[in-house]
Amino acid sequence: MGQIVGYRITYMSTSSVAWKADIRCYGSTKVTDPMTALIRFYPDSAAIPADGWVNNKVNGVPIVNYPLSRFNDIITILRDEDNVSVNTFSYLSGSDFVSGWGVSTGMEDVGDMDP
Repeated sequence: MGQIVGYRITYMSTSSVAWKADIRCYGSTKVTDPMTALIRFYPDSAAIPADGWVNNKVNGVPIVNYPLSRFNDIITILRDEDNVSVNTFSYLSGSDFVSGWGVSTGMEDVGDMDP
């Protein structure tokens, strides 16, 4: 769900919407192909909307929302990682059940990061 191969960034100066930047994600490097995910960034002082699905179509195109201060963190993942997706997830961490939405990498080898 939401595998990212290419992306397009819009960092807004003025806009008719509440978010200040977005990253439209695609399953290829062709912007004419359908989006696979949408990442939006809101002013740090604003309430961040709940994550979900474009047009509320469950298992369609996921939307994840972050404060604008997280933009560099997310773009670093997109620029540095080979296997990135946007999705809903759940897993056990010890005795804690973790459930959420996010930008995730695939399994990485330890020490594989280039300097």
